[in-house]
Amino acid sequence: MIYNIALVLALLCAGFVFWKRGKEEHFAEDQLFDGFLLSVLGGIVVARFTYVLLHFDTFGWTLVSWLNIFSHGGLSLSFGFVSAIFLLIRFSKKQNWEFFGILDMWLPGVVLAAGVVQFGIFLQFQLQPAILVAGVLLLVMSRYLYWLEYRYRTFAWYKSGQDVAKSGFITAVGLIFLGLIFLTVSFFPLGKSIALAEIVDRALCLFGVVFGFGLLLNRSGVLAKNKKRQ
Repeated sequence: MIYNIALVLALLCAGFVFWKRGKEEHFAEDQLFDGFLLSVLGGIVVARFTYVLLHFDTFGWTLVSWLNIFSHGGLSLSFGFVSAIFLLIRFSKKQNWEFFGILDMWLPGVVLAAGVVQFGIFLQFQLQPAILVAGVLLLVMSRYLYWLEYRYRTFAWYKSGQDVAKSGFITAVGLIFLGLIFLTVSFFPLGKSIALAEIVDRALCLFGVVFGFGLLLNRSGVLAKNKKRQ
């Protein structure tokens, strides 16, 4: 029950942060929220379907249990997160929005939501303190990303010769921190054996960290500056 409440609260927090930033940037609120709902609903569907596949020995071919997330709960949030990103990018392109700018507004809310979910998991299942620590770190990081969003354009190393700092900084930093936090937490397994789902989650977390660093370099002027020197 507590976990389900935390999920709902997490979605409300993420939606509010995204709406607030969109309003500050003068986006059409109805269109922006349509994109948010599309990414959330699509992410939940993918997260549920992936969880069922990774735990197919438990669910089997009983379709009712696939759909009943209350009595047979479980979501692969990492897959849901990735699919939500792709859906939001696709929606942004249709609206002719610069999708890195949209993702920069979206990530702080998602990080906040992830922190709320971690608290829900800890309170519901009384798991390791690492879950609680991860929740605290995610809340702090959400606030830090919000602070960075108004300042990264002044970072000389990021502009590095560019006339204007490109968006994508918040997305890159968010992916790096999310990957590192959840990768660390994954080494505090709930059971004695490592399940396939945990291995897949670790791989996705590691990919997120590597991709985040690559994106940070690509969106900064560092690579372009080095190419000019050569």
